Amino acid sequence: MLRRHGIGTPFIGPTIWAHVERQAAFDEARPIIEQLMLEHRRYRVYVTAPSRRLRQHITKQLPEAFVEAPPLGNEILLWRLFGRIQPHLILILGQTRRLTASVFKRAARYPLPVVVLDDRNASTTTTGGLRALRAARRVLVEDRRRMACLEAQGVIRERLWLLPPHDGGHVRVEAAVRAIAGTPRVDQADPASTPVAALVRAARAWVRSPPGRRLIARHAQRIETLEALHDALGGPRTILCLGNGPSSVSPELNAIAFDALFRVNHRWQNDGFLTGPDMVFTGDPATVHAVETGILGFRTLDEEAQLLARCLWRPPPRQFAYATLERLPVSINDRRWPARPTNGAAMVALAAALRPQRLIIAGIDLFEHTEGAYPNEPDIGNMYFIVHDRAVDLAVIEHALEAFHGEVTILSPPLATRLGLPRG
Repeated sequence: MLRRHGIGTPFIGPTIWAHVERQAAFDEARPIIEQLMLEHRRYRVYVTAPSRRLRQHITKQLPEAFVEAPPLGNEILLWRLFGRIQPHLILILGQTRRLTASVFKRAARYPLPVVVLDDRNASTTTTGGLRALRAARRVLVEDRRRMACLEAQGVIRERLWLLPPHDGGHVRVEAAVRAIAGTPRVDQADPASTPVAALVRAARAWVRSPPGRRLIARHAQRIETLEALHDALGGPRTILCLGNGPSSVSPELNAIAFDALFRVNHRWQNDGFLTGPDMVFTGDPATVHAVETGILGFRTLDEEAQLLARCLWRPPPRQFAYATLERLPVSINDRRWPARPTNGAAMVALAAALRPQRLIIAGIDLFEHTEGAYPNEPDIGNMYFIVHDRAVDLAVIEHALEAFHGEVTILSPPLATRLGLPRG
């Protein structure tokens, strides 16, 4: 029972969450799930099913998946579950009666794309099924008549996606995987009015209030302006922006002179190369505790509030300074992006806004480097997480560089190729 509240669920994220209530629906969808697992190896698949027999069947067929009963509707405990499984996409296989409205409200808050693989044998639509269909950003169907029926029930036409017929074999599987992975995302969460949303908003408002800021100041000092950040970094004339891709350990970086080193998260600590950053861009609470030097950079006010609030009950090992891009005149704030920009793209945007004489970019390989996603980690899938998008990262970086009038040196072959700029 505790697992249904997310209390006993271990930290397993990030995940693709699949929910199914009929064995026939699972068996039909299993080739699609297996292909998703093959193509998106950075994710673990988390499956919920209401009956013990069905869960046992799923565990036998997909031993790599983490299988549990579906969560109950408690808002706060559902928030806890989401934190543990870190879903990036929710996939509904057929009809659903057991997923509560709270699941879809929380998905809208994150925001997470919901995809429904329609039950081609359904003669009617359950209340829960209709709730899922209306929450979905993409509904995969196999019959035009069924599309018309769903549209009549309130499903937006643009969200309906026609698959090849069921006997289409691998063609159908590939089409479904492309449709699922290509589901439209958004960067900012939709407004919410659930009790937990109100509670979280109140907590984050308190973090930003004078009393909250005084308490937070024991652990973190906010840098208010771009000019103050420029001064805190020592007025750098050359900034090296170093992502975590394979080009981040290129030997030619040993000969590069720079005044400030910008890095992303803390994966680079394992490489033992250029490990003294002046600024670290992150939205990960683990990074706040892992890095020993450097100003922290948060992309949004929401990320700032979440990470600072965590510092109250788990203080970091050091005092740190931080700057939040949403508070500063940075080009990434000019638009609402159709997917969440990565911290690497945000790093370049802020570096350009600081207007150094020279900007050097390496390690932002867009998951297109021939050596894989990260140095010395060939088994990790060389692809973006579903919540991010290569085209968005490129657009963020291009937009930042358009307004930058200094010298740009790109030591990432994939990024140089995509931008149409010479490497080096």
